[in-house]
Amino acid sequence: MPNTRFGSWPQYNGKKVVLEDDLRLQYHSFGSVSTPAPRSCDADASGEVFAGSMVAVAEGSYAGYQFIQTATASGTPGTWTQTWIVFTMGGQTYLAGNGLTLTGTTFAIDAPVSVANGGTGATTIAQARANLATLARYAADLGAITAGASLPVTHNLGTLDVHVTFRTTADNRVTIIDWTANSTNQITVNADVSFASGAVRAVVIG
Repeated sequence: MPNTRFGSWPQYNGKKVVLEDDLRLQYHSFGSVSTPAPRSCDADASGEVFAGSMVAVAEGSYAGYQFIQTATASGTPGTWTQTWIVFTMGGQTYLAGNGLTLTGTTFAIDAPVSVANGGTGATTIAQARANLATLARYAADLGAITAGASLPVTHNLGTLDVHVTFRTTADNRVTIIDWTANSTNQITVNADVSFASGAVRAVVIG
């Protein structure tokens, strides 16, 4: 030895090593450099190697790797087939990509998520709609309308660029009623015909 799987490393008395033999990993400890390495004293008796046993590699080609034993133990090591798999790969580094931050081993999404990364670039609904150039809708049955009087309707769409339609709730017919966009969040209905409360429904898009 050394075994080629783990590369070259210095051997000295008491040093422990993981070797591969016919697809089985064996855990050994050197008594001296000139003698064959026996199994490590903490892995040479029944009950010392079991499902969940883990070995960390400090040197060689697999330095930084951790191997975990997954087979069910059934006696003294060497009398049953051990199954070791890679639990952690050494030398692995991570970089936060576009729109991400990395703190230790935890990734987080930059907030707010930009439009370029599939987000809205905003923290409010109104700003999100503005950034995405999308329309919103407000609909409600109106209160009683008196001919010649004004009825304010608050839609809270945050824009003067709105489109308003009216329909009668009894028969769903479109009716034309004069209106004014008197603020970014409100219109004023100016009807020349009276309607009972709930008789007309307004839909505001903007």
